[in-house]
Amino acid sequence: MNSELKSGSVDKNDKQSDIVIFGIDPESGSREYDKLTEKVRDGEINREEFKDLMKTITETERLKTKEKEGDLTQKELAQLKFYETQYKLKFGDPDHQYYLEGDYHPEVTADNEFFKKQIEQFDKIFNSIKGGGLTRKEAARLIEQQKDIARTMGSFKENNDALSRKHKGVILEKLGDAEKDIFILDKNSERVDILKLSKT
Repeated sequence: MNSELKSGSVDKNDKQSDIVIFGIDPESGSREYDKLTEKVRDGEINREEFKDLMKTITETERLKTKEKEGDLTQKELAQLKFYETQYKLKFGDPDHQYYLEGDYHPEVTADNEFFKKQIEQFDKIFNSIKGGGLTRKEAARLIEQQKDIARTMGSFKENNDALSRKHKGVILEKLGDAEKDIFILDKNSERVDILKLSKT
């Protein structure tokens, strides 16, 4: 176990990791999530790289959702292809992965209030992974939760800067839930029953 992990934290192989926490099962991307968490713990992925990868992952999900809904413009289609290619080059493709081969510090910016809150949460997830407050399964759950928020954004026909009050409320509620979940899982150092926590 990484020397930076707190006493009492649990590695991926702990039986607790089989629980579907907070109602979302992160198994679909578990190998990629495990790899990302491991590289953060080992110091191969720095804070800015992690936030940039998370933005790439979530924006890809948002745009894919818009594509399924038939609402993707040609400009957005180009953005989707760009994000998919960038993820492979930075991390996903074994023949490239330049984030693992050098020390990059990309600037991660937000063009609306929702992305700004997400980027702040990416930062907190990074801190929790790096500090040992999360098992790999818990980190995977939080990453999947951010993807779920992005899919919700993509499901609305309005642009993010012109959402109705109702749709803004939906996204802000999901972001609020994510904020609470990050705090609960990070402070759950003794790994008490996560299913009970999710119902409180």
